Amino acid sequence: MTNTSNANITKASKNAVFHEDLDNNHQSDEQLCFARSQSQSQVAQARLKGKSQHQCQIQMQSKTQSWPQTQSQSQSQLQSQTQTQAQSQTQHQQPSRSPKGAQPKLFTKAFICIALTNFAVFFSFQLTTVGMPVYLEQLGADELAVGLTVTLVTAAALPVRPFAGLILDSFGRKGALIAGIILMLFVIVAYLLFPLVGVVLALRVFHGVGWGLSSTSTSTIVADVIPKVRFAEGMGWYALGGSLSAAIGPALSIFLLEEVGAQAMIFVASASLGIAFVLSLFVEDQAMPDKNNQAKHESVERSASSISRNTKPKLTLDSLIERDAWLPSLGILLVNAGFAAITAFIAVYGMAQGVANISLYFVVYSLVTIVSRPIIGRIIDQKGFFVPSVLGTLCVAVTLVIVSASHDIGMFCIAGVFAGLGLGTVQGAFQTMAVSSVPPQRKGVATSTFLIGLDGGLCLGSAIAGVLAVMVGYSGMFAVMALFPFAATIFFVVCYKKWDEKHRA
Repeated sequence: MTNTSNANITKASKNAVFHEDLDNNHQSDEQLCFARSQSQSQVAQARLKGKSQHQCQIQMQSKTQSWPQTQSQSQSQLQSQTQTQAQSQTQHQQPSRSPKGAQPKLFTKAFICIALTNFAVFFSFQLTTVGMPVYLEQLGADELAVGLTVTLVTAAALPVRPFAGLILDSFGRKGALIAGIILMLFVIVAYLLFPLVGVVLALRVFHGVGWGLSSTSTSTIVADVIPKVRFAEGMGWYALGGSLSAAIGPALSIFLLEEVGAQAMIFVASASLGIAFVLSLFVEDQAMPDKNNQAKHESVERSASSISRNTKPKLTLDSLIERDAWLPSLGILLVNAGFAAITAFIAVYGMAQGVANISLYFVVYSLVTIVSRPIIGRIIDQKGFFVPSVLGTLCVAVTLVIVSASHDIGMFCIAGVFAGLGLGTVQGAFQTMAVSSVPPQRKGVATSTFLIGLDGGLCLGSAIAGVLAVMVGYSGMFAVMALFPFAATIFFVVCYKKWDEKHRA
């Protein structure tokens, strides 16, 4: 009995121990599972956190890399818009391109209008240039006062030209042209209203100011409308207005003075300027910007910090004189210095030689100029400046040599042929060089620089020729004055290569 009881107690004790071990094992398993689950959760969170950080880094790197690209694209778009604006603004300045194989049109409405305006202005000027000395003589002026009539106009126009070029490039061409024509018109009418020698001489100064402003304007405007590939040819046709006025104006002025009177000459000169004024109202100023285009791209201009065309110009030497036009301007100064002797003294020299009808020289000279200018202009466009310029300066020198040896009308007419070929070629080539070597916004200054050389040569040459005529006589004077165009030939040959290399670069 006792043994059985002890056995039961031992068995119960073993069962209790077994159940306690099972409980402990279960708790250990639960703790292990909990620990594993926590560990897995931490690992998952760590992985998720690492992944988020990696994604953030990638996004930041992507943004950092894309920002310069975005900025570059914005700058590229701004530059593209600016270029589009510049093209749209200058599109009206450039002649429209013709289909491939065809040349751009030369005789446009704009070209014809400014050419006719130029002819009317030149015609009036030629009438008064020849007629005013006779008018002053009729008013009782002495020889000194009569001689000052031409000198005062040229001397007044000379300092006006550089400022005229600055005005044209800064404020537009058309307004300056109209102002010059109106000033000349008022002056010519005043010649009749105030028939006093002193007053007329003072008015000649204002006449020169109007002449300098209007002639610079017409030459600049026509340079804007002529296609670049036909520039010399276009300038040749344009210069026919000056040649025709030089052929018709003096003869008509003398006829009116002898047959009708000075009042008729002044009336015709005024009427010619009146026609020029009406024509100038229809002249196209292609250098002025398109207002609609300017307003459309105003925001782009501000972003690109573009300089406005209406910026107040600074008065400097570079704003008055175009450095790139130095070669043609100095060349025409030397050529005109020599040719001024013919302009001032050939009529007196012919009469001293006993030659009748010396006016035939002017007829031959004008006809040759009219016929040759367009042809020579086409040659310059195709072959360049060098050969025509050299041959032209040599022709002017030969003209002076022939005149110095002339004793009959035949010799004077031969001289007229060389004069028409030489001076017509040189003026066309040199003016084309001066204007074509500069950007559009500097054409006014380039034109005025060239005309300063032209007027300066006339003033310098006529003064030197007068002194030489007293010292060595007319024949010797013409021979000596031939040295000026010879010097122009040498000067051009020596300097042209450097000038050409600069403007081809």
